Amino acid sequence: MARTWPGLAGALGGEFREWFTGYARTDPLPPAGGPLADGRAFARALARAGRLPDEGRVEALAVDLRYKRCRAGKSGLAPRSRGSFVLRTAVLARPRRRLILAARLPLLGERWLTLPL
Repeated sequence: MARTWPGLAGALGGEFREWFTGYARTDPLPPAGGPLADGRAFARALARAGRLPDEGRVEALAVDLRYKRCRAGKSGLAPRSRGSFVLRTAVLARPRRRLILAARLPLLGERWLTLPL
């Protein structure tokens, strides 16, 4: 998972293994979707706990922009590529508070805009 989410793993540094291990003990990992889905579920858990660093927030934004959650068999959700327009936002705290707007446009690709707050 750390190879698929290098920004998140790097931002957590030495605490990454400890936090991910603790998360995996209490929360079942998604049954499908591999490291991409594992990392997204971990990022959600960190966000709920108020521990998601900005690097992880940006990676989660990119995943949410490119993939949607879909049912995977009997249980769980797995990422599936998006084919339509989507708009996502994130608020980052460091180095200065700012808003990121990201859009995925069919045939035009992705557009990212950062605005200071």
